[in-house]
Amino acid sequence: MQEMPTDPRRAIFTLRIIWLALILGQGIFFVVAVAQRGQLTGKGSEMLPYIALALAAAMMPIGGFLRRMSLERGKREMHPMQGLAKGTILFLACCEGPSFFASVSILITGRLTPAMWVPAVATALMLIVFPSEEQLV
Repeated sequence: MQEMPTDPRRAIFTLRIIWLALILGQGIFFVVAVAQRGQLTGKGSEMLPYIALALAAAMMPIGGFLRRMSLERGKREMHPMQGLAKGTILFLACCEGPSFFASVSILITGRLTPAMWVPAVATALMLIVFPSEEQLV
């Protein structure tokens, strides 16, 4: 296992690559889902958008809490960059999961609303947590 880079700028750059990859993957999948929506409709799929909303309502705040706890722990017990990296990746994953689920529900049901709000909110939250050196202080 590799050590965390000692130069904060390099570590932040690596974290920004992960951040960008997660946002781009989610965005590209959403575009494909919207373009192909309704072609896979199935019985019982009408609940999928509401399940996506419930996942978002549960996971996104939990991801924010985990990120905050990881940042605090990183400053207290380990290198702050480790706390920032762990917390940010956890938060991004908690946003990305419901977003992909919502995109799949759009693909299957063919309906944009209400599921389209999940990727929109997830992307906005992911953009807000852009990794920076100021978060290490």
